[in-house]
Amino acid sequence: MGNVIRLSLGWTLLLFFLLLLLFGTNAGVVGSVPATGFFMDMPIGVLLERFAAGNPVTGAVLDSLLMLINSGLLIRIVSRNMILADRSYLSIVVYVAIGAGCTTLGYSSLPVFVLSFLMISSFGLMLSSFRRVVRYGDLFNSTLLAGIALLIWSHAVVYLLLLPVSLIIFKKDGRECIVALTGYVLPMAICSYVYWGMGHPISYVFYQLCEGIVAMFNAEFVPQGWLHPALLLFWGIALTVCVLSVISSMKRAPTLRTRTYKAFVYFLWILICSLLPFCLPGRSLLDCVLISVPMAILIPSYLVRLHGWIPQTVYLLMLVAIVVYNLFPDLTIG
Repeated sequence: MGNVIRLSLGWTLLLFFLLLLLFGTNAGVVGSVPATGFFMDMPIGVLLERFAAGNPVTGAVLDSLLMLINSGLLIRIVSRNMILADRSYLSIVVYVAIGAGCTTLGYSSLPVFVLSFLMISSFGLMLSSFRRVVRYGDLFNSTLLAGIALLIWSHAVVYLLLLPVSLIIFKKDGRECIVALTGYVLPMAICSYVYWGMGHPISYVFYQLCEGIVAMFNAEFVPQGWLHPALLLFWGIALTVCVLSVISSMKRAPTLRTRTYKAFVYFLWILICSLLPFCLPGRSLLDCVLISVPMAILIPSYLVRLHGWIPQTVYLLMLVAIVVYNLFPDLTIG
């Protein structure tokens, strides 16, 4: 096996499925209480949730398939944008550890993993639009997918803040800004038209979104499941590594290629946007699926550059912490 951070694809996939088996077996125990009451509040999310609730086996299979696909998309983004200096599949393990290990693989998770698929695809297309030749198609499709994601869960509204940041980072002109805004608004407009045809007010979907946003500020926070020593250790390590990754990359900025640097800055802003729901009382462990995406890019980008026993120990400690969290769910503080 050699270096645990630079495992081959075969060993990485084996670890991926072992972790997935553990998290799936433990579904409904760890994190089930905090997730209660945080159901999907947007039209597509409600439909996906109902489907998963009525077809639990199919929903579990789709969860697993989506996690595998999403991990592959992340590896593709890393490779195409040269974010990692060395070949590594560490993003796959980090994504499943945070996205599935910190949350509940129940029927509420299927819509969030679909949302994660849409956003990862959106991020990849936004990066693809950064070319010397203007690529309206990639830009439009990127914001279109982000707009569809908003129809799954109101928490995806945090990525609206990412839109102007993206346009600035990738130096889009006025026409490209119009294309991007059109793509983002179009799904909401079409959905509103469909609901208007069904007899609802034309503003019905928009009001649903507003109610979901208000609930993020007014919902009562349930601490159970969050105050687990292993989970706190896991997040302490993960956030520390992210901070070190940012500091290290900023110091190396003059030596990085333009595409690599802009991709890193882009995912830093994605991380900032993904952290916003955790600052509100209406936060849910399901939000871990959203934050798993930028962390699956930032954490490997730092650990892969290091050599010796320290980065391997940090990585193994993260894995042990998330495994203990799932094996011993009753070790909560207080």
